[in-house]
Amino acid sequence: MIRARGAELFSHIWRRKAGIAVATLMMTATAWGALTVMPRLYLAEAEILIDDGNPANERAVLASRGMALRVIDDLRLMDDPVFNRHLPAPATETDYKGLSVHKSADADLPSGVMDRTRGAAADKFLSHLRVTQSERAAVISVAYADANPVRAALVANRLAALYVDDRKIAPPVTPPAALAPSPFAAIVPHHLPPPPAHAALNDDARKHHAELQEKLARLLTRYGEKHPQIRALRAALAESKKNLAPSPSLPPPPIPVSEQIAAHTAALPPVAAPILTTPLFGARLISPATIPDTPSWPPLRQFVMTVGLLTFLFTAIMAAIAGRMRQGFRTAQAIEDHTGLPCYAMLPLVDHDSNALTPSADLILSQAAAQAAESIRSLRAMTALRAPADAERPRVIAMTSSYQGEGKSTLCAWLARTAAQAGEKTIIVDCDLRRPAQHKIFATTRGKTLTDYLEGQAKLEDIIQTGDNGGVHIIYASASPARALDLLASDRFARLIAALRKIYDVVLLDAPACMAVTDPLLLARHADLTLYNVVWNDTPRSVLDTGLRTVRAAARAPVALIINKVDLKAQAAYGYGDVRYEYVPAPAA
Repeated sequence: MIRARGAELFSHIWRRKAGIAVATLMMTATAWGALTVMPRLYLAEAEILIDDGNPANERAVLASRGMALRVIDDLRLMDDPVFNRHLPAPATETDYKGLSVHKSADADLPSGVMDRTRGAAADKFLSHLRVTQSERAAVISVAYADANPVRAALVANRLAALYVDDRKIAPPVTPPAALAPSPFAAIVPHHLPPPPAHAALNDDARKHHAELQEKLARLLTRYGEKHPQIRALRAALAESKKNLAPSPSLPPPPIPVSEQIAAHTAALPPVAAPILTTPLFGARLISPATIPDTPSWPPLRQFVMTVGLLTFLFTAIMAAIAGRMRQGFRTAQAIEDHTGLPCYAMLPLVDHDSNALTPSADLILSQAAAQAAESIRSLRAMTALRAPADAERPRVIAMTSSYQGEGKSTLCAWLARTAAQAGEKTIIVDCDLRRPAQHKIFATTRGKTLTDYLEGQAKLEDIIQTGDNGGVHIIYASASPARALDLLASDRFARLIAALRKIYDVVLLDAPACMAVTDPLLLARHADLTLYNVVWNDTPRSVLDTGLRTVRAAARAPVALIINKVDLKAQAAYGYGDVRYEYVPAPAA
């Protein structure tokens, strides 16, 4: 059962292989085209070895906003329009050189705008930064992705270098124990005269002047020369410079202490200098970043292969689901598994021109219907082979379907033709008293009909038509919808079927469609076998279930299925192997 279900699912996928292939190719081509127009990103990676400390904490330091701002200031990235949205974007981006080729930010911007811009630049910097830690060693990887490969390598190396510089550990410098106390310990307090009163004022002016210079240098990294704060600082520096000039009324400054110490040092013997140890490092750059040759994003090959694989799997799954949820049946195995009833035959579709002069009943004898004729002969054989061992071959066979127009009456005529051709005495009884069709299929006039016999207006020998060239005897019917059910339920009809059973080898009852009326239920009581006609890939499952439920409840004999109008080309494309039509008999001489 599991193998059969797997084969069925595979057949659903296989028959839709063309659509699956087209969808996969289209989605793969679309993904490839979309990725080719996406901006490329190059990833440069540097590695740092942590000698001491917690690597997790050091990783947080490397990925902090403070380190990002230091790299931005060190590389002057605020002068690049990629990071500073207030700068005009260049027409084309060339190799990054780390120098500003654009004008500085507008100096007339209000206070605080540049701070927000720096914050946005830091956020963008961190969004392109990836800091990871190795699982086996205290190695931190610093990777930076950028549209320019040179800038990506430069940023990764500069961030690693700044971090390594911050992690340097300066050793303690201790004088040797044999070094004698300095002879200048008492020079400064005893030989330096007290500073004059104006010295303190001059020192304060220098300190103030230095603070102004430092503030000016710091603000120049943010504002231009025209900014009000820059102009105010320039004026304050000019005023502070005037206060630094020495006053002529004051006495000359004292001799500096350094000159006094230098004079005494010249007279002393040389002293051995202290031995300094090599500085220790808390971190080392063990693998600097190199300029990447290929972009890391988008991953063209991996993404295209993934899209193609997912598309294939999705379409294959949808094809399998669609096959399982389909309304019609395509194989005998599928309909037998669904209904639990045997399928005696699958009849191929026969093309027939409605305007042709050949009657539909004679079409089965033509070379165009050779495959259908072979299937009909197989159907006759199955009716005998499937009969119970202790029972004779079915003589009275009723044929019905779910709806009108499903080929049930034509199939009944073809079965009668092949039976008569095989030498069996065969008769067809058109039991559709609402929409009779056998006179149209055989293209003859009706004369006295079954309706006349059941109403007592004709004898049995009057209604049996024996003029068919194929040797089939026929009882035609005339429309009598109002009394159809009563006539078929009458004792006269039961006696008719009993009489025909004794005379003929095969009695075929062309019953109406069971979903329209209840007449087939009465006919199934008189039949030795009921054949239920199903249209290939068309009759809905729910309709078939409803029709079979009523027929099986009324029938006193077995019920079997026939799949009609099979499209052989489509069936071959589905890859089903339960029915084959390779054998075509040679035309008669």
